[in-house]
Amino acid sequence: NRQNKNNSILPELLEASDKPWLPHLKALAYSELKEAATQGLVPLNDIDKTHYKITKFEMSPGYGSRPHFNVTNAKNESLRLSTDNYNDACVHQIMCLIDYSGLLRHFPHYAERVFPCFDILDQFPNAERIIQVEWNSKEISPWIADLKKAVETNTDIQILHVDPEHPSKQLNTSCSWNANIDNGEYGGGWPKKQEGAYVLQNSRYLSNHALQIIQRSVLKHAYKFGPSNSIPICVLFLNRRGTRHWVHHKEASQLLTSVWQNYLKIKEVDEMLGSLEEQAFLMHNSDIIVSPHGAQLTNLAFVRPCTALIELFPQNYYIQFFQPLVVAAAGISFAGYPYNHDRARETYEGLQTYEDRSAARAGPLKTSAESIVYKFPQIILEVLQCRELWSNNE
Repeated sequence: NRQNKNNSILPELLEASDKPWLPHLKALAYSELKEAATQGLVPLNDIDKTHYKITKFEMSPGYGSRPHFNVTNAKNESLRLSTDNYNDACVHQIMCLIDYSGLLRHFPHYAERVFPCFDILDQFPNAERIIQVEWNSKEISPWIADLKKAVETNTDIQILHVDPEHPSKQLNTSCSWNANIDNGEYGGGWPKKQEGAYVLQNSRYLSNHALQIIQRSVLKHAYKFGPSNSIPICVLFLNRRGTRHWVHHKEASQLLTSVWQNYLKIKEVDEMLGSLEEQAFLMHNSDIIVSPHGAQLTNLAFVRPCTALIELFPQNYYIQFFQPLVVAAAGISFAGYPYNHDRARETYEGLQTYEDRSAARAGPLKTSAESIVYKFPQIILEVLQCRELWSNNE
């Protein structure tokens, strides 16, 4: 029935002017949504498949915001920083300090620490702007090296990697300001509250404007402002090799194609490779991304507004690590976790030891293709409604 129902959707319809495809696509989405609600997911007899419940992360409504931060210094003196008073401060030099941790060598944790600095530096356009990272290794991943080069080449922001025992850059005027980054997640004396430094607490969420600085510096002329209006909708199946490989991604691709036909253009990537610019370009030009939880999703920093993410989590490992990037990008985040399971309780109980954590992350993902198809009508409608909201506000 689905095949016959969609035979009338011709490719030339998608290329015509005045968006005649939009009511057709909406009608199809609502029809599929009603059909999915009526039929539900059929129980599985295949032990190699698991139905996933896919739910929306409610802090990703499809528009960005500018956070307000409370910071404290080593003397517990507080300072509220907001859009209104950043530029009122007397500042000739602004330095964002990242204390050393071995986690920094892994680029998702490097990004987690460095990205919030852009929100601070963004507010001091006339100052000398520095991100100083304590770094005691001669090795640097290509992703980090590419980011550092792009920022320093295309902005006036310096990213300095310094020996923790011998920092190379110090505040050099009486009218300067520095800040440590701290999100309170990993502990271990991170940060150290350096003398005179204010500590930015709970800094996982950054503003859309700050993220645009990062996007423009890496993507350069390929950067596009605002949401995509592309039809067919570009769907990226971004898989992983090794741990958390999604077994049934090809079946999901085939099922979605059979239902949505010309309205979707699906690209399958088995593993994220290439330069940072190439990875960023791939994400920037995708409208819906389906991917297992993993380091490749650090590149969500480069998605456009109204991009939808379906992040698939293994059982016992629901970690809200990448959702802040989707929120900052004004995207829409969905999380997939096995049906009839308590993701919060299982994650808490399953991560008591390093061995438990490793075991939870190690296996393949057996997310059923039907789980994705079942949720896709809502996701398409969310994307379209988000685009309309942006269009109406322009």
